[in-house]
Amino acid sequence: MADSIRTKIISAMDTRFKGILVASGYETNVGNHVFAWKETPFEASDLPALNYRDRTENKESLSFSHQLNILTVEVDIFSETLAEIRKILADIEKAIATDLTWSGNAMDTELNLIEMAVEQNENLFSGQKISVIVFFKTQHGNPYA
Repeated sequence: MADSIRTKIISAMDTRFKGILVASGYETNVGNHVFAWKETPFEASDLPALNYRDRTENKESLSFSHQLNILTVEVDIFSETLAEIRKILADIEKAIATDLTWSGNAMDTELNLIEMAVEQNENLFSGQKISVIVFFKTQHGNPYA
């Protein structure tokens, strides 16, 4: 069976995040440490790191046959320095902007900053929480079309 549109978007997002590498024209190599739904603490060897979660999807009726899906993906980025966090944030923005439709599966994408935080463990790790909001259309009751 084919993947749902949501699955196609998340798969494209994962691939795009993993492509954030200096060799690909970005400022950081956060693409080496991309995780989906990682719940365990990050180690220094994991940094810099990006963890994403596709937590919510709201639906609004567009017509009798179609609905607008508003998918919010929470993204946490971690590094040993605030300067690198800022570079990673810029890299994520650049990566998302390469195709806001995720290969034609979405209508648009927005990037929103939620909060900058600092986590103190054995080492000082900085964290950034952002949300990626993806707007896509499906047929009512059919997440595949």
